[in-house]
Amino acid sequence: MDGDGWLELGPGVFRRRYAALDQGICAILGHEAALLVDTRSTLAEADALLADLRHLTPLPVTHVVNTHAHFDHVLGNARFVPAEIWAHERCARRLRDHGEQVRAEAMTWARAGGPGMAALAEGLAQAPIVAPDHVVGDDGAVLEVGGRVVELHHPGRGHTDGDLVVAIPDAGVIVAGDLVEEGAPPSFEDAFPLDWPGALDAVVGLARSMAAGADAPLIAPGHGAVVDVAFVERQARLLRAVAAAARAGHAEGKPVPDVAERLDLPPAVSVVAVRRAYAQLDGRI
Repeated sequence: MDGDGWLELGPGVFRRRYAALDQGICAILGHEAALLVDTRSTLAEADALLADLRHLTPLPVTHVVNTHAHFDHVLGNARFVPAEIWAHERCARRLRDHGEQVRAEAMTWARAGGPGMAALAEGLAQAPIVAPDHVVGDDGAVLEVGGRVVELHHPGRGHTDGDLVVAIPDAGVIVAGDLVEEGAPPSFEDAFPLDWPGALDAVVGLARSMAAGADAPLIAPGHGAVVDVAFVERQARLLRAVAAAARAGHAEGKPVPDVAERLDLPPAVSVVAVRRAYAQLDGRI
């Protein structure tokens, strides 16, 4: 079903894809309550999300999950208070202790995008930093939302050190955040390239454990189109090749650009990926 921009991925699980940053936001509807996965970048964007949500359901948003600490997933949090806001403990700590740095880096990035990004930069400046008030450790958690079970999984370090994956077993849907990237290369600025393939393997394992007969779970990435398990497996192979090349290059003392130019990624992305992998191998992150 596609009603007013919301795509139903499974019973009571909806996703809306926004043109801004090609972001996908998911809503999980229970009997008397709703859970929202991520809150967009600014108060204005969060207001638009709330208005769109009201076209879908009158249910109150009692729970929010931040998949990770990047600005485009968390700076709308203020609009959803007093809902419980859940995140991995490292995501919550990042926003609590370094929220202004998250905002400043986002504003610098937006301003570098030219006049078309001016409104985003202004909105970022006005967005309060609201850190999650409910935290999840590496073992994850299980929530009850309006009579539905919603699982929060930390599959390991990957896109960041505090990624959460949201699984809705009764709907056959997994919300993967930016651990899975569709329509653009993976983003490595805060990533752990040596660990990321294993995190995706864990997502694949979770999906297979949820599969019922021939119905494999749908996987909703943080950006782009909804994907299947085979897509995640392909991305894991790509990231495994990145990790292997970085390990070999580091052992041989090769400069980052020499290793990066051989990867199946855009040049600028490859350099960041190898640089982060080298930092891991050197024990700097």
